[in-house]
Amino acid sequence: MKTRSSRLMIVVVVMAVAGLFAAVGFGEPACSKCASVGGESVKTQEPVKEVQALAEINTATLETLIRSGVSLVILDARTGKFDDGKRITGAKSLGPQASEEEVKSVVASKDQLIVTYCSNLHCPASRMLAEHLKSLGYVNILEYPDGIAGWISAGKAVVEAAK
Repeated sequence: MKTRSSRLMIVVVVMAVAGLFAAVGFGEPACSKCASVGGESVKTQEPVKEVQALAEINTATLETLIRSGVSLVILDARTGKFDDGKRITGAKSLGPQASEEEVKSVVASKDQLIVTYCSNLHCPASRMLAEHLKSLGYVNILEYPDGIAGWISAGKAVVEAAK
């Protein structure tokens, strides 16, 4: 009886994982107006929106990227009164509402590796900028959610923005 119970538990776990993969876009529906619910195709009124999470990095990863010399553009999304002029070395200022022309002047290629950051974990600007860049067709975007506050609290160097 214990063996049968163990097998049943494994089947339940496998089904749950498969359902999770389908929920996050690993399982494709048969058409844009169909969704899979419990393995069955179900018609919906609206196309199922693809779930795309933004990739996030931590302080150690950002520091490693910078030290590695890999080609990347670091974007500080703070604007107005929230921009104190302190920057992670090499960062450029670009607000979340930047026009396509402004973005092109800072990021040359849509394949360029981009890291966005803002003030701290509670600031939405870096996420908003990352989503804006994605909507413009940029594909290699990482968000550093700890922001300048996290960078400074980790003892990392900052520079003053050119005025």
